[in-house]
Amino acid sequence: METVRLLDGQMVVEFSWESVFAYLGYRNIIAAALMTRLFARAFRGLCPDAPPDRDELSVLVAFPGTGIREAVELITRLATRHPDRFVIDPTAGPGSAPAAPIGRFYFEIGLGTVRSAYMVSPNVMDNTFRDMVLRYDGRDLDQTEDAAYRSFKTGKVQEILTCSDDELFVSLGVGPHCN
Repeated sequence: METVRLLDGQMVVEFSWESVFAYLGYRNIIAAALMTRLFARAFRGLCPDAPPDRDELSVLVAFPGTGIREAVELITRLATRHPDRFVIDPTAGPGSAPAAPIGRFYFEIGLGTVRSAYMVSPNVMDNTFRDMVLRYDGRDLDQTEDAAYRSFKTGKVQEILTCSDDELFVSLGVGPHCN
């Protein structure tokens, strides 16, 4: 299982998907898996030889879900340390990025002046995902509904954690401005 590594001052801090999940909780288990994979992928591309420095990061998300925001804060500390470098813009990214309940699954991760842009594959965040979230999320569920939603979430997390980067993300480029 891959981990997200970055510098915080002179120390390397590391996050596994389990540690991100422990912070976000079960309600946001899919966000924990997705954001762990996203940061690991982006950091490998932006800074392949060493962990990136937290103080050099910036993030744009086009899906303002609580799990996404909490994962960004846990890993980057941007909301508390550099709030001007954490942008939530549901209109950002290409229209081809999969729709989320609000916005879309599009992300930009920056290190200094260089940014990498990604959207989640439409094969992963598909109509079934959207239908399940709209049907079950944030509601009081009976036992049958809860079991169905838990089963779906567990399956989606396994898919996110085990598929290749190319199956999970569409890389939209690296440069000073990706959007």
